[in-house]
Amino acid sequence: MSKNASECTKAGTQRLSGYIPIGFAVAAVFLAPFIASKFDAFGTSVIRTLIFFTALLFLIAWKSTEIRVLPNRIIPILSAILLLMGVASLCTLTCIHTTLMAVLDLAAFLTILLLIASLSERDIYMVLASLLVSAVLVAVIGVREYLLSPATDWRIFSTFFNPDFLAGFTALMLPLALAWYLSESALIATTTTAISVLALTGALLLTGSRFGLLAAVIGLAAFCISAMSTRAFRKAQKRRVLTIILPLVLVILGAKGPILGRVTSTQTQSHSGSFRIATWEGTLRMAKSHPLFGTGLGTFELAYPEYADVGFTKLAHNSYLQLAAEAGLASPIVLLLLIGSGVLTIAHSLQSSRGQSSCDASTFHTWQPNRSLILSGIIGSIAASCARNLIDSDWYVASIAISFAVILGAGLAHAPRKRWASANTVLRGSLVCAYLSLTVVCLVITLAIILEKQGDALLASGDFKKALNAYQTALRLDPLNPEYRKDLSQLHAIRSAKTGEMNDLYIAERYMKSAIKIQPTCARNYYQLGKIYELANKDEQALKAFEQALKRDPHALPALLAEAKLYERTSQMKHALAVYRRMVEIENSQYEKIRAMPEFIEPSYAFAHYALGLDYERRGDCQLARKEFQKALERIKAYKNSLKVVGPILEASGRRDYWLESELENITQEISKRLKPGHL
Repeated sequence: MSKNASECTKAGTQRLSGYIPIGFAVAAVFLAPFIASKFDAFGTSVIRTLIFFTALLFLIAWKSTEIRVLPNRIIPILSAILLLMGVASLCTLTCIHTTLMAVLDLAAFLTILLLIASLSERDIYMVLASLLVSAVLVAVIGVREYLLSPATDWRIFSTFFNPDFLAGFTALMLPLALAWYLSESALIATTTTAISVLALTGALLLTGSRFGLLAAVIGLAAFCISAMSTRAFRKAQKRRVLTIILPLVLVILGAKGPILGRVTSTQTQSHSGSFRIATWEGTLRMAKSHPLFGTGLGTFELAYPEYADVGFTKLAHNSYLQLAAEAGLASPIVLLLLIGSGVLTIAHSLQSSRGQSSCDASTFHTWQPNRSLILSGIIGSIAASCARNLIDSDWYVASIAISFAVILGAGLAHAPRKRWASANTVLRGSLVCAYLSLTVVCLVITLAIILEKQGDALLASGDFKKALNAYQTALRLDPLNPEYRKDLSQLHAIRSAKTGEMNDLYIAERYMKSAIKIQPTCARNYYQLGKIYELANKDEQALKAFEQALKRDPHALPALLAEAKLYERTSQMKHALAVYRRMVEIENSQYEKIRAMPEFIEPSYAFAHYALGLDYERRGDCQLARKEFQKALERIKAYKNSLKVVGPILEASGRRDYWLESELENITQEISKRLKPGHL
């Protein structure tokens, strides 16, 4: 009796240890759209750590879980090749830390792909369900955002960095949600998935993204073709389609504002298309300049300005081109082979399900979807995301990359596979050590990020000592991160400005120089170094630093403006005016006219027009002086109007410059005096 009880206890413990890894996988997938959608280092690091820890748990408790052998051996091989290409891009030294973080992200995405592909069908449906519930909540948050906005054409962000990425996420999830809804599962599953379809459709339209809508249409078309080819679309599915049509029409009518405004706006369409094309051309030049290893995975923002002909962009608006520029021309080919191999495996599984009833014994009256329909939905989701990434860099958003990897892995998991009955001890031990190390490293990185955030809050409150300790501890934990060195440089520069202590400026200079060694291609680093030199009255070194910034980014307006003002302060008016004229040239070029965010008006050109107006005034050319002053006022007025739209966005990202706005007010007052009758 006691022996049986012991065996039951052991079996129960074993089952529990098998559920724990699944629970962590579900948690990682559910949380990703909420905390890893805004290029926030903390959120991405948390999800990355959670994925590695989940893999570690699966390896430790592999006997208690229903892990299966991967259905296609080429998948892990291509995954390893892609990861090695990312590692090889480290040799470019654009920024070691940035590339290391991007390689860790790539490792996390590939890990979740292979992990989900190894699960049983029962377990993958739990993971997919958590992803779908998460997507619905994200969509609901977006709809609420729209309802609270006074503007009828407001484009929603929800938990994402911008509306376009939210559109990419909803386009990815919509075919999956529709497939689950059509599966004739239990009432609660039907209700949930119907709400999912309606919420995701509404959110997609409210993003105002034309390319997002197009990607969704492509995904839904791929889903319908796949479902019909396997005879999974029967009378029951037609009834469900008819049931949801009326609510869907009401949602479309209620959410048509943003997308209709964008579709009917010829100017917006022209600008968006022109900006993307020009960005792709610049990215292609960047890729051709670094054909073997690229500039380093994740370094697009740092390396691209040298090749840019149009306004600043953080991403290339094309994942394939961006990957080619960052990791070598062969890397997108390997990625496409990986995805293509996965799709072929899924298509084979779909054909084996041909003719399967949509209400078979394994799915009827349960929460699980029909096998043929969900596989068709997965193909639709993959098609939608692949299409979206031709016109945007969705896979560079951690939550979208993770969701795509989960969906692709879930499709692979439907292939016939054997249970992983035995494991090579050396291989398993090596993987345990690798994932344990990755988990610890990512935990340390996350802790450093937390300390930096604490340091930022303490610095804002004026507690220099505690902020200094927080930044220094973060730097000790993650010594390759240049941001912590910049934080320390900024702290010492601010403290020097308040106390007049010159030693702080020398320390600030030292930290900034060490940041430049790690991140030598970033123009902003040299600009910050130049500002430190200015505070230390090292004018010659400051000018050299600004020149270095402009060498890396010829259109860097902060560096141009700082250089011009420094020339003015040192009575080198000829050089100052040359810089101001260069700024006006940029203003009249396509760099300024074609930008990622046309709603935002760049105010820096007002300083150039004001300075040129003063020069004409000194030379007695009142007509040209008045003309330049008017241009400055028009620029300032347009900037103030743009703040009504982009002000909250700039504040949320910490990019709103109140000092610059006060300087613009001073210019406005000075120009108003000069434009009074009788002055000019």
